[in-house]
Amino acid sequence: MAGAALALVVVAGAAAVVAARLPGLGHAAVAGATGTPAVGASVAAAASVGASAVPQVTPAPPTPSPSVAVTPTPPPATPTPAPATRSYRVRAGDTLSAIAARFGVSVAAIEQLNGIKDPRLLQIGQVLKIP
Repeated sequence: MAGAALALVVVAGAAAVVAARLPGLGHAAVAGATGTPAVGASVAAAASVGASAVPQVTPAPPTPSPSVAVTPTPPPATPTPAPATRSYRVRAGDTLSAIAARFGVSVAAIEQLNGIKDPRLLQIGQVLKIP
């Protein structure tokens, strides 16, 4: 490993221990506040500095997987059929109110469906749509 640098960082308690192999210098270790291994100490020795202060890591409890609510897809809406209309041919003597009464609908409904502005203007033979 000529010319390559290798470093190891070990965290022990509140201090970090760094062990390094530098080209041409051999092994060297430097420590933080918990102690300093001697120059030339092995990586194992450098890692053991403050090893008794290493806290135990407790794994976190497993996170429950989120529940997925399955909502059934509603059936497609059926279109509302347009109300069926009937046809009526106006005869002599018919009035709009008599025609409405005959079919059980309102005069206003016949006027609206047929665009009638003045019910007095019915014509004999005129075809009306009846709702």
